[in-house]
Amino acid sequence: TYMKELSGHKKQQESAWQVLGIIKKLRNFGRAFVNFGEPINLKQYFDQQQPQWRQQPLSAPQFNHQVNHLATHVMQGINQATAVNAVPLCAAIVLASPRHQLGKQRLLELLQLHQLLLTELAKNMAITYPQESPELIYQQALLMHKFSETNSLVSCDQQQSGHLTYYRNTIVHLFALHSLLSYTLIKLSHDTAKVTIEEVTELVCALFPFVEAEYFLSASQVPLNVRIYAILQELQTLQLIRVQGNEIQCIDLSSLQVLSHHLSETRLRYGCLLHLLNENKQQTDSELLVACKPILAESSIEPFDEKVINVFIKQLDRSTLSAQKIEHLLVYLTNS
Repeated sequence: TYMKELSGHKKQQESAWQVLGIIKKLRNFGRAFVNFGEPINLKQYFDQQQPQWRQQPLSAPQFNHQVNHLATHVMQGINQATAVNAVPLCAAIVLASPRHQLGKQRLLELLQLHQLLLTELAKNMAITYPQESPELIYQQALLMHKFSETNSLVSCDQQQSGHLTYYRNTIVHLFALHSLLSYTLIKLSHDTAKVTIEEVTELVCALFPFVEAEYFLSASQVPLNVRIYAILQELQTLQLIRVQGNEIQCIDLSSLQVLSHHLSETRLRYGCLLHLLNENKQQTDSELLVACKPILAESSIEPFDEKVINVFIKQLDRSTLSAQKIEHLLVYLTNS
């Protein structure tokens, strides 16, 4: 139903009879996981954000601003307490593979890689994730019939790929910075003989604010360049790259490609919008939306979502976004 709504279908009116009708459709949907994040004390929240709120009622603009700010805070808290399970993990890996297919053994290797990344993330977040063997995680996901296995080849068809994006998107924010960094490493290694930490950091920092806004990533007290360097060290420990002084060499390109493709649909949207903006910077927000919809409908496996597009548009500061900067980002977003 959710996928149909994203595709433009009208939302069905909910009723008690509809709930009863669902009973006939019940089957094995797997297991449910619930995590509780940090509670938000509204009084403390308003004391910090609007100290005079008790004495002076908020105006309508102030109220709307605070509601939006609080909603963002709630979404960030939800993401900080994500419950990762088998289907989203396998969905992310299958969708990140060429033609949405890969060998079972390779999938198990990539599951283990993602478990190791989640282990590091869990040190600073309240996330939970499966710690069973990759084989058991895979079998749990396979039972949900979201993808198939034939002669040890794991794949999904076109309809399944659309549905798998829903599951992937519940966890993709956890790998957002890893994905952006992996894409940048691959892109630069194709374009230049030597890849330096400064070049990587500059490009990641240029695009990260858009990703941060879209995926409700919590603001960190640690500077972004420090976080980037920490992930580079992590990728070196996992033998995906080699860092020698200020230079970086890609070692395991296939694994970096998988991490990179977690944000492939996101980069596709950004590239489409920047291309349209490059052609005509005077377009209004609504004109940009109308222009990009048919392009993305043809090239993206995800349903078109106006809200997601609007997040990117709002992040664009057109008054300071020069034609040169747009060109620079477009070249960066062009697939290697």
